Amino acid sequence: MRERPKRRASCPEHNDGRGLSLALRARSSGTVARRLLPLAFLVAFSLHAPAVAATVRFKASASVAGEIVTLSDVADVSHSDTARLDRLKRMELVPTPPPGQTIHLPFSQIRSRLEAHGINLAELDFSGRSVVAVRRSVTPSTAAVTGDASDAAADDVRQLIIAAASRYLASKAPELGNIVVTPELHAAQSPLFREVVDETLRLDGGRAPWTGLQQFTVHFNDRSGRDHAVLVKATVEPLPWVLTAAVPLATGQLVHAADLERRQMAAPKDAFRDARQVVGTQAARAIRAGEPMGPDEIVSVPLIRSGDTVTVYSRRPGIVVGRRMRARGDGASGDDVLLTSFDGRERLSARVVGVREAEVRSQRSEVRDQRSEVRGRQSQREFAAPLASP
Repeated sequence: MRERPKRRASCPEHNDGRGLSLALRARSSGTVARRLLPLAFLVAFSLHAPAVAATVRFKASASVAGEIVTLSDVADVSHSDTARLDRLKRMELVPTPPPGQTIHLPFSQIRSRLEAHGINLAELDFSGRSVVAVRRSVTPSTAAVTGDASDAAADDVRQLIIAAASRYLASKAPELGNIVVTPELHAAQSPLFREVVDETLRLDGGRAPWTGLQQFTVHFNDRSGRDHAVLVKATVEPLPWVLTAAVPLATGQLVHAADLERRQMAAPKDAFRDARQVVGTQAARAIRAGEPMGPDEIVSVPLIRSGDTVTVYSRRPGIVVGRRMRARGDGASGDDVLLTSFDGRERLSARVVGVREAEVRSQRSEVRDQRSEVRGRQSQREFAAPLASP
């Protein structure tokens, strides 16, 4: 019988060396891979980790001595990178107002100026006030020209007079609400102001309606205890009531009436006063709660689009009637759109007043039939019919 050859056991000493080499190579590759894996994660994380943000906290007011208002004048800026921090602080925003005048610098304008300088706003963390009141610091050299009492003591007294006048007018004319008081102080009064004791200053005078140019009597004691009464003129202006965001609004978010509230505050001159100017628009950017709503904060969007089923109303004295029709064009709030009946035989032009809602502009329904006047009169009667689904 033919003897079957014996099969050698698989072991390192009977291999030809290639198996051992492959095994060692695989083991070495696994070790290297395990060592490199944490490094790979670290590199990936560093590539995708967000940049360290600078914090920018806006002040309520700023007094600027130079000719240009910079970011550091109106905000407290911090950053871990010293070079970037210095660059941010030196960002020029607007010219400094003339002596004795105050400008109100809104966040939207500051943001636009930073973007114009090439700053990536995503790397900035904003907080603080939405509007900064900026005025020029008054120096002694300026006082020689303007005749204002401009030393440090007089400037402190100016702030005391503003506070006293605000308290006084809050009791005399509470309906004014928040006000701006601008005292007129002169160099001849400066020696007295240097001696004022803060807690003794009080104010009376003025007259209804308590706005515009007013004359007050400022009473105070000097350091020796003597009483003084000084006539001071001041301009009193109530702050405007403007629309603000009641809640934070995201970029592209549709603005509803519940998202808005009226506040009496310092705001840009073009800030909206009427909710109808804002409702139905979209937020052009992220808007913080309490921020004034102006043209830069919103973009118009169609409330009616071509092909939409639109509820159109006709308002006459004592009656409101409506029907559903088809839109033949897009329209934002206040725009005119062409509407047709579902069979296409009737047309009318109406003004957009809401989301898929329109209103005819006069007592006439403006329904025009292209076929005959008889059909037009019939459509007028159908317009007054109850709403019906298409």
